[in-house]
Amino acid sequence: MANIQVPEWAEAQHKTFLRWINSKLPARKVENLAKDLSDGVVLIELLSVISRNHTDLKIRPIYENPKLGIQCVENINYALEFIKFNNSINLYNIGAEDIQEGNLKLILGLVWSLILQFSMINHKNSLASSRKAELLLWCQSCTKNHSNVNVENFTTSWNDGLALCAIIHRYKPELLNFESLNPTNNLSNIQQALNIATNELGIPQLLDCEDLAKEIPDEKTVVSYLIEWYNKFHDMEHMEVEKQKSSEKIEKFIGIAMSVLDLQNNYEKRARCLIHELNLQISKWQSKIECHTSKGDYGDYQTILAEKNNFNKIYKNNLKRKWLKEKSELIILLNNVKTKLLTYCLHPYDPPENLTTKFIDCLWLKLSELELQVSKSINKELQEIQKTMCENFASLSMDINVKINKLYSQLENLNSNLEDQLEMISQLSEDLKLLEKPLKSISALNEKCIASNIEDNDLYNASTYDELRYECSLLKNLVVEKLSFIENQFSARNNLPENDNNNLTPLQIEEFEIIFKKFDHGKKNHLNYGEFAESLKTIGFELALEEVQEIFDIYKHSDEREMGIGFGSFINVINDLINDDNNYMSANEAMKCFEELSQGKPYITEFDLKNSKISQNIIEAIEDHFPRYSGSSSSSSSSSSSGGGGRSKRSSLKTVNGIHSSTTSKDESLSSQASNDLENGVNEEMERSYDFYQFVNEVSGLSLSCEGESLDNVSIVSYNSSGKGNASLKDQHHDNLEVCNEQAILNNL
Repeated sequence: MANIQVPEWAEAQHKTFLRWINSKLPARKVENLAKDLSDGVVLIELLSVISRNHTDLKIRPIYENPKLGIQCVENINYALEFIKFNNSINLYNIGAEDIQEGNLKLILGLVWSLILQFSMINHKNSLASSRKAELLLWCQSCTKNHSNVNVENFTTSWNDGLALCAIIHRYKPELLNFESLNPTNNLSNIQQALNIATNELGIPQLLDCEDLAKEIPDEKTVVSYLIEWYNKFHDMEHMEVEKQKSSEKIEKFIGIAMSVLDLQNNYEKRARCLIHELNLQISKWQSKIECHTSKGDYGDYQTILAEKNNFNKIYKNNLKRKWLKEKSELIILLNNVKTKLLTYCLHPYDPPENLTTKFIDCLWLKLSELELQVSKSINKELQEIQKTMCENFASLSMDINVKINKLYSQLENLNSNLEDQLEMISQLSEDLKLLEKPLKSISALNEKCIASNIEDNDLYNASTYDELRYECSLLKNLVVEKLSFIENQFSARNNLPENDNNNLTPLQIEEFEIIFKKFDHGKKNHLNYGEFAESLKTIGFELALEEVQEIFDIYKHSDEREMGIGFGSFINVINDLINDDNNYMSANEAMKCFEELSQGKPYITEFDLKNSKISQNIIEAIEDHFPRYSGSSSSSSSSSSSGGGGRSKRSSLKTVNGIHSSTTSKDESLSSQASNDLENGVNEEMERSYDFYQFVNEVSGLSLSCEGESLDNVSIVSYNSSGKGNASLKDQHHDNLEVCNEQAILNNL
C-alpha cells in the first residue's frame, strides 16, 4: 500500500476495519486487507466467528491452504454465497476475482457490510439503515442528560469527545467525572474516553484520537467503533438483567420454601387449637349426660328452654359452624401444602398422627353423636313438662265446663212465676261470680302454656281458654239479659190497661221495650241521659232539652238508679207524656195519612215514598213487608174524613187486570195506540205499588172498608208531643207518619 496512493477516508477505514477483523480473529495477525483476504481463508474464518449469533450453519474453507488462484476463487465464492444466502446482503459490483486481485475499495465495502450486518447484537434481520438509526437513538438516549452534548450524527457530534465521555458516565459514573471535563479540550476528552474504554471496559480501540478529532471524522469508522461500544454496554445490561433474574429466582425459591413452611406451621397450629376445643366440648357433654336429672314444673321448663335456646344459639349457630368451617379450611390448607410441594418438586409433608384430618374427623363424629344425645335429652324433658301442663289445663278446663253446663241447665229450667225466676236468676248471677277464680287460674295456666309453646290442639281436646272465656261471657250476658227481661216484665205487669192512668196496650209496651233495648247500648238495663233523650226523640216526643233533663232527674231519683232510668220508669214517662197530650193515631187515621201520600190512589208507589219525608230505612221496610198491589183488592181510593175535614171520593177506580174507569167523550176518542201506552204505563206503575189497606188491616186486626169506615179506633204506636198539648193529630198526620212514626212502623214490620 506504500506504493499506491490511498485516499484519506480509505486509509482511515482500512485501519479501523483491520483492527476490527483482528479483534474478531485474535489468533491471526491480519496486516493488509487486500493481501490477507485474497485466498478466502481469513474471510471464511471471519464469517464463522461473526455469524454464530445469526445462524446455526457452520462454514469452513474449501481449501485450507490454497496454492492455485482457482482454489482461492472457490474459497471466496463460497464465502460470498454464504453471505448472500444467510444474511440477504446484496453484493453489487464485487466478485471473487475482485477480492482475489486485492481491490481495496471493494474489499472495504464488503467489510463495512459485514460490520453492519453481524456486529450489532439482536439485529439479525433488520436493515443496515435501521441499525444505524437505532444506534443513533441509543447514543442520544445515553447522552441526553449531559450538558454540552448534542448527538445529531456520526461525524461532527463526536469530535470534542464529550459524547463518548457522556456514554461512559451514563453506565459507569464512577470511572469518569463528567462535570470536570473541558468542552474546548477535544483531544484530552477523546483520549480519556478511549483509554477508559480500552483499559476499563475492554472495548477494542478501532481508531485513534486524531481520527475523531478531525473536523469531520469518517462516518463508517465512527459507526464501526460505536457498534463495539453498543455491544459492550448491551452485554453489561444483559448481564445485569441475567443477574437480576438469578436473584429473583433465588428469592422466589426461598419465598416458596418459606411459604410452604409457614403453611405447614399454620396447619399444625390451627389443628391443635381445633382438637383442643373439640375435646373440651366432648368432656362437657359427657359430664352432662352422666349427671342428668329429670325436672317437671313451669320454672324448670323455662330453665330447660333457655338451655335449649343457648344450645341452638351458642353451639349450633355459632360454635358448630365455626368449628365446621375451621375443619373444612384445614382440609383445604393441607391439600394446598401438598400440592405446592409437588409443584416445586420439594419433599412431601405429612402432619403428625394426632394432627391429621382423619384424627379430626374421628373427634367430629364423636361430637356429633353426643350432640344428638344432648338434643334428645333436652327435648324429652320439655315434652314431659308440656305433657304435665296439658293435663293440668285439661283437668281445670273440664271442671269449668261442668260448672258452665250446670248453669246453662239451670237457666233453661226457668219456667216458674216471675218472683221465683227473679230469685233463681239472682242466684245464677252469684254462681257466675264463683267462676272468676278458676278462670283466673286457667288464664295464668294458659299464659304458661303459650310461653311453653303448647298449641291448642295439644290440650287433650279440652276447651281452650278463649273458648271458656267466651262461654262465660256469653252466659253472663244471657243472665243479665234474663234478669233485665224479668225486671221489665214486672214493669210491664205493673202498667197493664186495668190501670186507669195507663193508655198503653201490651203490644205497645213490647214495642217500647224494643226501643228501650235498642238505646241501652251497654246492655245495663237502664238509659243514661243521652240515650234517654234520643229514645224520646225517636218515639216522637219533641221536647226542649230543659224538659228532657227535668224528666230524667225526676224519674232517675224515683227509680233509685243513680246511673239512669230503668225500663219501669221509662214506661211511666211514656205513659205520663201520653196522658199529658192525649195524642194518638188510630188505624183509620194512619190509613188517611197513606191516602194523602198516595194522592188518593188505593196503593202507594215507590215514587210517592221517595217524594215524601220518610227516611230511607222506613222506605226499605215498606218495600220488604207491604204486600204488592194486585188490583183485585176491595180497597178503593175513596175514604171519608173525620172531624169535618171531609175528603172527596174519587169517581173512578183503576185496576191492574183491566183499565176500568169512567171516561168522557174526549177519552172515547183516544186511539188504540194511546190506550196501549196508557195500559203499559199503569202496569209499570203497578209493579212498584204497595197495598197499604191490606197491611194496616193485618197490623191493626181490623177490617177497614175502602170508604174508610173504621170498625174500631185502635192506636198504632205514634206520638207527636211538643209538650204544649195544642196540636191535633188530624192537622199533623203527615208529620206524624213521616217523622215521628218511623221507629214504630219499623217495629211493627
